[in-house]
Amino acid sequence: MSARTLFWALKQTVGNQTQKLILVTLADIANEKRQCWPSHQYIADMAECSKRSVIRHLIELEKKGLIKVVRRVDDAGLKSSNIYQLPDVTDWHIDVTDCHQGSDTVAHNTPIDTPTSIYKAAWDEWVAYRKEMKKKMTPRTVKMQQTLLSRYDFETQERIINQSIQNGWTGLFEPKQQKRKAKGGTRDRTLADDLSDTSWAH
Repeated sequence: MSARTLFWALKQTVGNQTQKLILVTLADIANEKRQCWPSHQYIADMAECSKRSVIRHLIELEKKGLIKVVRRVDDAGLKSSNIYQLPDVTDWHIDVTDCHQGSDTVAHNTPIDTPTSIYKAAWDEWVAYRKEMKKKMTPRTVKMQQTLLSRYDFETQERIINQSIQNGWTGLFEPKQQKRKAKGGTRDRTLADDLSDTSWAH
């Protein structure tokens, strides 16, 4: 990985969050020649989107001049993985310290902050699980997952996290037949409970 190339990618204004994440992913795994050849599935896993979206966004990144795509075929004439070439940034003035800071931001070598609205013990277990699965916690991923969890009390947050770990998932989802308990409230009925309630007739 070239820290200079990664820092360059982090500083780019792309105009699309998913495209920015894909660009950073490519820069993160690029070699010293600023080249990498990941599969569409690998990029999709890192960007947490579909392979179809990856293909579309790669085309847009190439149109914007942020990457160059070298399409390859093997000896049998079958399509092989593309080579993605990132720009030469040797003339781009970057402080070495800044490069390391940029690398830490993406690789998450620094601790991830846990808001008071999040059950820290469960969240720490989730972060450790993602690390074992070799799924990076990007800033976008952290924000989206913590936003989801913060809508629930600590007991439900733990249940959501345990559900994903037990099923081998890399994302967080509401438990099936979830009875939401909003923090500070007393409601523990589902919409189905309300619709089927006939107590008013007695």
